[in-house]
Amino acid sequence: MLWPDDSNARKYAERLLARLVKDRALLRRPLDGKRGLFVLTKAGALEVGGRAQTAWGRQVKDDYGSRWLPPITFDHDRRAAWFGCWMSRFGYRPYFEREYRDGASDRAVPDCLLVDVAGEGIWVEVENSQKNAADREEQIEGAIRRFHKPRKMDTAWGTVAVRRTIWVLPPHGWKDSRGYLIDHEPALRRGWSAALAAHINIAKEGAEFGRKSVAEISAASEPWKSVTASVWRETEAGFEKSEPLRCNL
Repeated sequence: MLWPDDSNARKYAERLLARLVKDRALLRRPLDGKRGLFVLTKAGALEVGGRAQTAWGRQVKDDYGSRWLPPITFDHDRRAAWFGCWMSRFGYRPYFEREYRDGASDRAVPDCLLVDVAGEGIWVEVENSQKNAADREEQIEGAIRRFHKPRKMDTAWGTVAVRRTIWVLPPHGWKDSRGYLIDHEPALRRGWSAALAAHINIAKEGAEFGRKSVAEISAASEPWKSVTASVWRETEAGFEKSEPLRCNL
């Protein structure tokens, strides 16, 4: 990410990581035999003004011996961090849960907060595991409410208005830690369309109850038809944008 347009970017990155490991700012952790993971040490965290634990993750013993496993939320956190870094290439500033404050701790917060060049915040939802219908409806309703009434969020760099929402989906064929195939896109699109249809019907019924004209009744539903959200999916190369969520009426 530091050298996005340089053909030697991987070589430079490997050298930088090797130096940081040598300086004991990072620890190398093996992961599933195919990829490795670099974790900040306490000394490394102090260099960037944060906190870290060298015991991050857990050590387990099985028939194959002793091995290290990442935290249960690893895939979710990795996807959120990777997406934030990916979007920084296009001028967005990514912030994560430890980097922003949002009043009461019991309020929902995004998995990643993006701020565009105009200073507007974008709420990012990362899909990583099975989700029941009630939780999905709550997510969708939150996105629709923010579209009409942006939510103010305080960050260490100032207050931003969060209006738009992005859903980040795992790669096609991806399975969660329990072996379940995860692809929320069909349910997400159905839920989005159903939620907007309900808001449009309520708006029309309210206008009809108030004895509005046909033009006024139609106008009452128009704001809901403009509500959209973005969908991105992780790929081997990074992320690709899918068709946005919109009203299908």
